[in-house]
Amino acid sequence: MERIGRDYIRYMEEMFAYYEQCSRTLLDREPVQVLLIHANRLNADYLDDLVKMLRNRGYRFISLDEALEDPAYRLPDHYTGRRGISWLQRWAITMEREVEDAPDMPDWVVKVAWPE
Repeated sequence: MERIGRDYIRYMEEMFAYYEQCSRTLLDREPVQVLLIHANRLNADYLDDLVKMLRNRGYRFISLDEALEDPAYRLPDHYTGRRGISWLQRWAITMEREVEDAPDMPDWVVKVAWPE
């Protein structure tokens, strides 16, 4: 369980770095971000570590209403696929722009979650 928790925080930090870079590539800036996390045991057990990591990256917390005031959230969105993807990925599709692939989950997690 501890290995999952450590890798979760490491993976989330990689994802934040990825989306920060996507923001700069796509929008030439980093818009206010919205983080969706699900209510589950992993997030409950590691929320303090996740918040610490975010604060170390310079993030602070605001309301969703405040976040949605960022002009980026008024950009067109034409994505209609089945996957739940980020706003940045949706905007890239709408703008017909490429973004790098997101970091992969650790191999050992994939093997445990989806055994062959």
